[in-house]
Amino acid sequence: MTLYKRALQVINNYYNTYSGLTVPTIVKTVAASGDYFIGIDSTNTPYKISKADLLAGLSSGGSGGSSGGGTTPTWNGTVVFKSLFNATPPTDVALDNTISLIGTASVDSSVVLLSGSSLLTGNAGYASIPNRSDYNFGNSTFVIDFFIRFVSVAPAAIINKYGGNASNSTFAIQLDSTGVMGVYFYSGSGYVGITSIPVAVNTLYHIGIKRVDGVISVWVNGVQKGTASIGTSNINNTNANILIGSEPGGTYYGNFRMDNLRITVNGNNDLSVIPTS
Repeated sequence: MTLYKRALQVINNYYNTYSGLTVPTIVKTVAASGDYFIGIDSTNTPYKISKADLLAGLSSGGSGGSSGGGTTPTWNGTVVFKSLFNATPPTDVALDNTISLIGTASVDSSVVLLSGSSLLTGNAGYASIPNRSDYNFGNSTFVIDFFIRFVSVAPAAIINKYGGNASNSTFAIQLDSTGVMGVYFYSGSGYVGITSIPVAVNTLYHIGIKRVDGVISVWVNGVQKGTASIGTSNINNTNANILIGSEPGGTYYGNFRMDNLRITVNGNNDLSVIPTS
């Protein structure tokens, strides 16, 4: 049976089982980030699943399935940090850097975001990645991307290389009390920022940030949400560690799960395609 015929059969079965519903006639060739897909579970109960969650399920094989689904875009550039958060302590599979878990932060396999487990931060826990020269971007092209699901919304540090003030900081990604995310990159004593990016709890997001041709852009689930021009200015080269879930000194703890954090330099990657690995 061809895939097309099988799709028609599923639609007809759905229609016959739930006669009060109308078979949709709208045909789309591209699913937007806010679209949902309709399915039927093993108890014949209809449900909807978001594009991001569907892709995440494909990448991990879904419940009871096999891994290897989905399509991963070609990732150019040099990956200088990548962690799947699949071990305790977590490992950096790019350059074998150390990742320290502080306080209550843990690697937790009870909730899968993309790979087999995820980093869980909380009210008194965060992760720390020691500084190295590979994380200093200058004015080169770079990409930072990760998957995240917020457990709660409050003023919090998501991930940063922050030294206490602009001149001692490289970047900061943070959340305010209303569930709005902001992204900041520091140059000299100033910064460029992209704000007003709303997020919600219990929703899986792929966040991608890149600098190309003097423009920093932020992408959420494959959709560009904002840009900021930085021209040819260098982003500050600092000695601060990269922290996940806290600012230096253990302040502004974040309560979220993070997976597949990656930092890539000298690569212009297509963030409109959500990676599956």
